[in-house]
Amino acid sequence: MMRPLLALACLAAAASCGRSEPPAPSATPPAVAFPAPNSASLPAAATDPTLGLGPKADRRRRPPAVIGGCGKACSTPEAAVSFLLVQLQSQRRVESLRPLFDWSLLAVDGADLGNGWAELWADPNRHGERAAQIDAWIAGWSTWVDKVTDPHALARVTSTGIRLRMDPANSQRAVVHVRHPLSDPAAGEPVWRWVFGQRGDEWLVVAIDHKPGPAQP
Repeated sequence: MMRPLLALACLAAAASCGRSEPPAPSATPPAVAFPAPNSASLPAAATDPTLGLGPKADRRRRPPAVIGGCGKACSTPEAAVSFLLVQLQSQRRVESLRPLFDWSLLAVDGADLGNGWAELWADPNRHGERAAQIDAWIAGWSTWVDKVTDPHALARVTSTGIRLRMDPANSQRAVVHVRHPLSDPAAGEPVWRWVFGQRGDEWLVVAIDHKPGPAQP
């Protein structure tokens, strides 16, 4: 009986000796490969043209440079003059005229108003003061429209009372002579001089001169 039991013990020992122990777990987990992102699933910001992505046509399109806020209505000197005359007849005249001037450069009869308003703009705490001064100036300057009694006077200014020429010394300046609609025919019609300057894609009023002149605008 001892021999069979001894033989079984030897077989069990041999089997245990032949087995290898499982490897110890590695301290560094294996790297996991993620699939590359699909461009169609990217958020909208990833195709924002301002980031240099998106269709070529959108990337090459230059956004309009707006300074005053009149946009296409002031895209040429001729359009700006016509739009100014239209806005002078608005029921909300101050608000309507505000976008048509370059308030940092405006000079009236030689007085540099724009410099003072530019200084106020440089101080964020005085923006309200600047806006109030500008609105007060618009309201005061445009009162001449209320004195026009002839309903066709401004229409005549638009059709025959304007002479516009580009400044030969500055391609970004247009000089406009306007025959004033309020006049005594016996005394002759005064002529005002408006200067429009190009800022970005707009033509804005940068100077006004109220000087009598011959009725040949």
